[in-house]
Amino acid sequence: MKVFAVVRRLLDLPIRKKLYWIVGILVAALAVVISIGVFGLWTLSSLRAAVGAEGLWARAQKNAVYCLERYALSREEKDYREYRDFLKEPLGDRKARRELEKQAPDLRVVDAGFIEGGNHPDDVRGLAQLFLRFHRVSYIKRAIALWKKGDSDIAELQAAAEDLHHGVAAGTLSRRELRRHLERLDVINDRLTAHEHDFSYALGEASRWAEGVLFWCMAAGALLFGGLGLLISLLISGNIADGIRLLCDAAARVERGDLKFRVEIETHDEIGRLGEAFNRMAEGLSRLDEMKNDFLATVSHELRTPLSLALAPLESILAGDMGGLNSEQLGMLEIMHNNVIRQLQLVTGLLDFSRVEAGKVEVKREPVDVAALTRSIVDDFRPLARGKGLRLDARADIPASSVLLDRYLYERIVFNLLSNAVKFTPRDGAIRVALVQSEGRLCLTVADTGIGIAAEDQARLFQKFRQIDSSSTRRFEGTGLGLALVREFASLLGGGVSVRSEPGRGSEFEAEFAAAPCAAKDASLRLPANVVLAQRYKPATEPLSRTLPAPGEPPGVLIAEDNQEFASYLSRLLGALGPVRVARDGEEALRLARELRPELVVADVMMPRLDGLGLCRALKSNPLTSSVPVVLLTALTDRESLTRGWKAGADEYLFKPFHPKEVVTRVRTLLESARARARAEAALVLKARELERSNLEVAAANEELKSFTSAVAHDLRAPLGNLDAYCTLLEKELAPEGVSPEGREHMRRIHGCVARMNGIILGLLQLSRAARRELADEDVDLSEAAWSIARELSQAQPKHPVDFIAAPGLHARGDGDLLRLVLRNLLENAWKYTSRHSAARVEFSALQLGGETVFFVRDDGAGFDMAYVGRLFGAFQRLHSPKDFTGTGIGLATVRRVVERHGGRVWVEAGVERGATFYFTLAARTAAPTGASSVSPARTY
Repeated sequence: MKVFAVVRRLLDLPIRKKLYWIVGILVAALAVVISIGVFGLWTLSSLRAAVGAEGLWARAQKNAVYCLERYALSREEKDYREYRDFLKEPLGDRKARRELEKQAPDLRVVDAGFIEGGNHPDDVRGLAQLFLRFHRVSYIKRAIALWKKGDSDIAELQAAAEDLHHGVAAGTLSRRELRRHLERLDVINDRLTAHEHDFSYALGEASRWAEGVLFWCMAAGALLFGGLGLLISLLISGNIADGIRLLCDAAARVERGDLKFRVEIETHDEIGRLGEAFNRMAEGLSRLDEMKNDFLATVSHELRTPLSLALAPLESILAGDMGGLNSEQLGMLEIMHNNVIRQLQLVTGLLDFSRVEAGKVEVKREPVDVAALTRSIVDDFRPLARGKGLRLDARADIPASSVLLDRYLYERIVFNLLSNAVKFTPRDGAIRVALVQSEGRLCLTVADTGIGIAAEDQARLFQKFRQIDSSSTRRFEGTGLGLALVREFASLLGGGVSVRSEPGRGSEFEAEFAAAPCAAKDASLRLPANVVLAQRYKPATEPLSRTLPAPGEPPGVLIAEDNQEFASYLSRLLGALGPVRVARDGEEALRLARELRPELVVADVMMPRLDGLGLCRALKSNPLTSSVPVVLLTALTDRESLTRGWKAGADEYLFKPFHPKEVVTRVRTLLESARARARAEAALVLKARELERSNLEVAAANEELKSFTSAVAHDLRAPLGNLDAYCTLLEKELAPEGVSPEGREHMRRIHGCVARMNGIILGLLQLSRAARRELADEDVDLSEAAWSIARELSQAQPKHPVDFIAAPGLHARGDGDLLRLVLRNLLENAWKYTSRHSAARVEFSALQLGGETVFFVRDDGAGFDMAYVGRLFGAFQRLHSPKDFTGTGIGLATVRRVVERHGGRVWVEAGVERGATFYFTLAARTAAPTGASSVSPARTY
């Protein structure tokens, strides 16, 4: 019983802990096997070391005897010493053995003895443990006994050696005594050889014994723990699999409608708790199902009264009891009448369903002329069949036409089967109804040439609220209750229903039930007053519209609606807003929208082939139709449905039922917005064309400017160069004494003007190049560039010493030539405007400002009034007189142009006689400076 209790507690553990148990047992089994293996390896290694020790012992003993015999013949002392050296190994092993025989042996003494015996230090502790642990095993016990005999013989060998050594040392050893000593040595050696052989054999047997024992221990451990782990694993996995299978079976039964089924709880783990939760869910579903049935029964019953009150006056008006009607009024009233009948049929189906679910349907058999009743029902469907162009044939082979039957249940069976056949049979198809009686049973067959049903869908054909196509693109309306009620009613009548169908070739439904013959005089064809069989008025087959688009004219509104009556109503309603075109499904609407480009699209969400959401997405994803407003019609008002519509790009939602004025107002507003947007787009196209022309003109002007710049570079600089050269030649040809001071001043002014003109032309070329050239992308060492420019400026102006400071490691990414041009212009400015100071100072560095790297060039020169800063970066703008400071007024304009092309900005802070600081950034292309917080030592140039 305790075992079962342990198993029960194990099965009740959480699944994670069960898996821990499995893993733990497997790890324990592996640990035991590994431990046995390690112990076995250690034991075999120790036996190997013992065999090796025996070999060393035997070799040393043989060598000792050999040296002793040689000593007897040579009588040299070195041979005797060699004998004693070889004898140390057996004596060391003897010391170890004697220590091991003690009650509490000192393992250090044992280790030392084995080492003296020539054994490896790594093996000595294993030898000691081997003899300590297994000295009672027969094989090891025998080996120890042989070891003792060997030590006794070694002691006898020592005595013989002492006698021989004394005789040799005394010089009294005769030939006869020598022979006697040698024979004694041979006897001792033979005994030792036999002991060594027996010792080796005993160790071999011990090794084979240990190998067998270890093998069986490992096998037993592996089988015991492995089998236990496998058993527990199978037990736990089987328990989990059985629980999951039971839950899956229960879920399948609940899916099939068996809400009374409950899962049997066997464990208290996650599976058990899941089973408890499933049972609670099934109980909740059962209660909800009962509440649903009660609700449907109540609502269906209450809905029949207002529907009847709506239907009776409509039929009176249509019959002409209230006077004449024009064609438009008659059409509207016919739509109302047909839809009230459809609504009454749906309510009747819901009421039947709720009664069946609640078990409140009682079979009331009465004499019925079933052939006449069947023909009457078929005749009610003939107008509807003719409207769709269908052939409807009925045949009854009934010997006794009067049978005991529940009239109402039979009527609902025939009605639902005929409704399905008419609905799913395309135009020009055929429907056949056959009634056969045999041996007290009726067989009703309804066959059609409709769309058919796939084999995989036939299994769920008779389930409640199930439709073969339940997507938003389904082609046919319905609640999915008709065939489910046919099965339930046929079952109540003692029979069943079956189907044979093939996609594209039609379907054949066969309902069979008990119907005993009765006397004809008792039969009746009386129909219940509250049963509506089929629509009495033909629905509109084509949508009507007051305003149709002319050939080639785009429609104002495109309506996508598969319900022809509803499409006709919408076209009447929206016809006053402009031309209307109607599409029967989403794909046709998409084709018409691409061909005709309507101003607005009104689409039902649920349509065949392509639903309203797919149509909306397709229109919004096409550049040609993306601007067309889309209004979606739906009866779904939940947030998820609305969200799907907004994600598809719908511009407006209209919920069924809606007020006509609301529809007209919303559509009119969207149309006006669309038309205003179209006018704005047309104006924008004109502006775009004008802008394109302007761009072409600007491009042409840029080309002209480029040509002009080339002309300036060549045609203006060449004459200036010639003028400067001729002035130089003239100075050389005219002796200095031949030129008056006034002439020399004129020559100096000519050279100055030429230099100034060259500077202006060079500045203009730099400004043009900075605006037009394609930017390179490279790493620029700004610190090194600043030092290089400073050296050039100091060499050009040796009489103007400047303390120049530049932070090291300042780098940026950009066009290296243009960035060096920026530094040159700023540093030339700094050199120029500090020329009146005897101890000038110029600094180039960077700082971090709001996460942005800002470079700056600071001087302590003349500065300027910040009131004129707006003119500073314009071309040919100067804030100082040419008499005070020379310049062209182009350098700072070039700086601004280069910085802006690099995505940066430039600004300045200054004061009169307080110097100026020029700041500039280079946007994200700039690398963070490594030297922004430190500067290099000042250098005086």
